[in-house]
Amino acid sequence: MLLKIGFELAFRSSHPTPMLLMLAVHPTVSHLLLHPEQIESDPPVAMDGYIDVYGNRCARMVAPVGLLRLRYDNLINVSPHPEPAYPSAMQHPVEALPPETLQFLLASRYCEVDR
Repeated sequence: MLLKIGFELAFRSSHPTPMLLMLAVHPTVSHLLLHPEQIESDPPVAMDGYIDVYGNRCARMVAPVGLLRLRYDNLINVSPHPEPAYPSAMQHPVEALPPETLQFLLASRYCEVDR
């Protein structure tokens, strides 16, 4: 099954603004894409790619003063079957989780989660 993926983002900056972007599909599924991933920017901005500690493809850039638009469109070939459900899976109380898992429960500082 083909699934359309993509985004269009717009940012307005009053100063040159460093940005880290996490907008790419994970490398483990990039082979399912029908087209190479390419983020378009208007105006054109140089982006340096890197892989973070979790294996995510990221990019860094400096947004120019004024309006910056980022755009991406693609198709990904995904299975038409739902992922398996695990009704017998246990839910653990937060206080019983090992400390190394707590970082995955924190809200993103980039999202307005307090609204």
